[in-house]
Amino acid sequence: MQHLKTITTAWLVCLILAACTALPTLETNKQRLAMVDVNVTALANTIADLREGGLIPDDVEFTRMVKSIQAADTAVDAAWAALGKGDIDSMQGQIQLVNRLLWQIRGRLPKPGSTPP
Repeated sequence: MQHLKTITTAWLVCLILAACTALPTLETNKQRLAMVDVNVTALANTIADLREGGLIPDDVEFTRMVKSIQAADTAVDAAWAALGKGDIDSMQGQIQLVNRLLWQIRGRLPKPGSTPP
């Protein structure tokens, strides 16, 4: 049952991500970036939970996901730096990069109802 809850949470994070990318902006760019930052953290935690639960047993696949999360986290940091400098175009470019990385990870997550091998 815990595995199903974790997978469902992962899919909900992806849906939230999709909703965020569809919005031109939230109330402020800072709020938009904060939402993206939270999504990266949530997905990183979900991947760790899935690994611990045996739903990502493949070391190579897990390593790919971790590298993608690390790249997304680096892009979020760059977006925060760009926002701090007032460079909205760069911030938005970094957010687009994060979104692409998270969608790639989403495609590799176990499907709802999966059981450990």
